[in-house]
Amino acid sequence: MHFETSRSAAAQPALDRAVAMLHSFWFQMALGAFGEVAKIDPTCGRAHWGQAMTGWAIPWPGPRSHVGSPRAAVQRAKAMGAKTPREMAYIGAVEAFYKDADKVDHRIRALA
Repeated sequence: MHFETSRSAAAQPALDRAVAMLHSFWFQMALGAFGEVAKIDPTCGRAHWGQAMTGWAIPWPGPRSHVGSPRAAVQRAKAMGAKTPREMAYIGAVEAFYKDADKVDHRIRALA
């Protein structure tokens, strides 16, 4: 798994590991792994994007448990910014998913 970042090269291996955990549905472990990425490079918006993604927990409709504070992670990711259009798109996508989560159905938000 390689998930390129425009930020610190030192954070790249940790980011790749965290994304692999996320894609393996190890949400709690991925949350911590993205936290490690943020420690290595505090300016890495992708670290906070990943924390927000772990909050999705189960990416399909049905009962779910949220991990961490996804909305707060989205705000941190936005504050860190992104150097590339691709990184901005990832952050924008997770922001769209959590927007109005208390009012809008999961499926509709996932499609957004």
